[in-house]
Amino acid sequence: DHNAFSKWLLGWIAPETVASVGEAKQVLLRPAAESPDAVMIMPGAQGPFAEYFLVQNRSRTGNDADLPTDGLLIWHVDARLTSAGTDFQYNNSTTEHKLLRLMEADGEENIETGDGWADAGDFYMPGSVFSPQSFPSSNDYNGRYTGVTVTSITSTGEGYTALFAILPKQGDINGDGTID
Repeated sequence: DHNAFSKWLLGWIAPETVASVGEAKQVLLRPAAESPDAVMIMPGAQGPFAEYFLVQNRSRTGNDADLPTDGLLIWHVDARLTSAGTDFQYNNSTTEHKLLRLMEADGEENIETGDGWADAGDFYMPGSVFSPQSFPSSNDYNGRYTGVTVTSITSTGEGYTALFAILPKQGDINGDGTID
């Protein structure tokens, strides 16, 4: 099946958004092959042409029947456009800074440095955490702290629920990444 980013650009889905520091939402994500569920999470993110994380449930059903396992996939998207606004600044062929990169839950980076294929270890499952302290981390492409966290992943009869939050940096008095 298509990834959540492609579905969003095609107008097939409208992801739930978590974009404010201190915001937290518990969200149910049903299988992507059967539902339009996805979550976009990043401080200040608005619309598809930005940098953010996009989360979807990819379970072995429908077009996804041949996946190695079920779970959440987290995509690091940087869909900012060129100054002319006619193309993406980044691609997946010739730049290390990717337009669309799968955050591999096992941290092995096999897609980038190994055989180029996703495997069962790339799925976020109950007990998995995606955060500024995890590997891979939720830092942006410039290595800056985003506070993005995906925790409390639970399998339900309908799909997976998770807690999506943007945590302030420790010592962040204003809740926006700054200290006065």
